[in-house]
Amino acid sequence: MENRWYHLPKSGVLEKLSSSPNGLTSAEAVKRIAEYGYNELEMKKEEGLFSLFVRQFKSPLIYILLFAAIISFAVKKNTNGIVIFAVLMVNAVTGFIQEARARKSMAALKELSAPKARVLRDGRQVEVPTKELVPGDIIIMESGTRVPADARVLDSVRLQVNESALTGESHPVYKITDPIETEVGVPEMLNMVFSGTVVVSGRGTAVVVETGLKTQLGQMAEIIQSAPEPKTPFQRKMEKLGRFIIILVSAQVGIVFLVGFLIRRMPFYDIFLVVLSQLVSSIPEGLPVALTVALAVGMQRMAKRKALIRKLYAVEGIGCVSVICSDKTGTLTRNEMTSKRLSTVDSDAEIGGVGYRMEGKLSASGKDMEKLLAAGVLCNNSAVGVSDGRKELEVDGDPTEIAYLVAALKAGFNLEELRKKYPRIDELPFDPDVRMMATEHTTPEGRHLVCVKGAPEKVVELCAEYITSEGNVREMGKDIQQEAALPPVSQL
Repeated sequence: MENRWYHLPKSGVLEKLSSSPNGLTSAEAVKRIAEYGYNELEMKKEEGLFSLFVRQFKSPLIYILLFAAIISFAVKKNTNGIVIFAVLMVNAVTGFIQEARARKSMAALKELSAPKARVLRDGRQVEVPTKELVPGDIIIMESGTRVPADARVLDSVRLQVNESALTGESHPVYKITDPIETEVGVPEMLNMVFSGTVVVSGRGTAVVVETGLKTQLGQMAEIIQSAPEPKTPFQRKMEKLGRFIIILVSAQVGIVFLVGFLIRRMPFYDIFLVVLSQLVSSIPEGLPVALTVALAVGMQRMAKRKALIRKLYAVEGIGCVSVICSDKTGTLTRNEMTSKRLSTVDSDAEIGGVGYRMEGKLSASGKDMEKLLAAGVLCNNSAVGVSDGRKELEVDGDPTEIAYLVAALKAGFNLEELRKKYPRIDELPFDPDVRMMATEHTTPEGRHLVCVKGAPEKVVELCAEYITSEGNVREMGKDIQQEAALPPVSQL
C-alpha cells in the first residue's frame, strides 16, 4: 500500500485527503471524479459482434475446409464448394448465437447487480452508485454491507468483516480505529477495510483512501487480466487432430499425385482433379458442426442449472474437472456451517439436515435444550428469514451464529417473537482473549437476563447451577464442571 494509510491516525488520514468526519460536498465529489476517475475496474475491451463471428472460424479443421472450398470453386466444382461453405456457415452461426446470447445474459446480470453505497455527502447520509465514490468520501457500514472501496476505519462498534474474497481466510476480522505502527500485510491491517469484502456484524464508518484499480482488488484484477488466456483441453485436442489430418491428407494426396503424374503419366489437369476429390472427401466436414452442436447443447444445460458460459469451448473445460483441491476453507465451499449436536449436562440431541435449509429436526427435547437454543438466539447478531418459494433461508451475518439460528428454527422457535419478548439492552462483543460474548436483556417481568456464549471451559467456569431436562435447577459441582467443559470426543 503506497501511502501506508494504516500508519496514520484518523485525523492524519482526513487531513491528507482534505476531508472531514462530515464527508465531502457534492461539488467536491464531482471534482474528484474528474481527478481520480470512477471507482470501477477497467475490464478488457469486449470484442465486437463481427470479431465474435470471425472467431468461430479459428480452428485447423475449419482452415482445411476453407481451403478445400476455395479449391473446389477454382476448378469449377461449385456443388462441393457450396456444400462446404454451407456447413461452415451453419457451424459459425450456431456458435455465434450461443456466445452472443450468453454475453447478453452476462450484461443483464451486471446491470442488475450494480451496487450502491451509503455515504456522507453535504453532512447527511445519501445513497450513491458505488462507481461514484472518491477518495475522501465517508462510507457507512453495517451488517451485510459490501465494502465498496479501500478505506481507513474511523469508527467501529463491534465491526467484523469477512475478507475471505481477498485473503482466503473464512473467519471474520475485528476492525479497530487505532493506527498500526509496524509494517504489516493486508490480513493484519485491522484498521482498514477493503473493496469486495463484506461486513458480517457490527457497524462503523470509514474514509475512502483508494478507488478503482488502485484498490487491493483492482491490483488483483490487473494481474488476472494481464495473464494470457489458456486454451481448453478440447481446443488443444482439436488443434492436434487438425494437424494430424493435414499431415495425413497431404501425404495421401502427395503419393496419389506422384503415382498418377510421374508413373502413370496422367495429364496434369486430370490428376489434379483426382487429388482434389480425394482432398475434399478425406476431410470430415460434418465434424465441426457436430462438435459445435454438442457444445451448444451443453451450454444450454448449464444455463438451466443457472450457470452462464461465455465461450462455447469453456463447456468442455468445465466438464473435464473431476477434482478440486483447495487449501483454504470457505473459498470454494458454500461458506455455511451446520449445528449437528446439542449437548447439555443432562442430555444430548442430534440435529438433522445440512446448511441453511429447513430440513431436519432435533432428536430430543427438554427444558435444558430450550434454554440453550434461546440463549443461542438472543446472544446473536445475525439474522435469518424464510422466503416464499425458496428451500434455503435468507441469511445475513456470521456463519457460526447463523448455524445457531437455523438449529432454533428446526426446534420450532419464532426468532422474531423471542427477541421482542427479551429485548437487548447491552452487549459485550466477543473478545478473543476472553473467548466469550455476552448480551443483556430485559424479561417480561422487568428482570435482567444475561446470555453468554463462548468456549465451553470459559463459560462453565462462571456457572454455579445448571438446569435439567425436566426444568429443575441443580448445583454444578467441580466434577460436573470438568465434564461439561470437556465433553467426550464423540460429542465434539
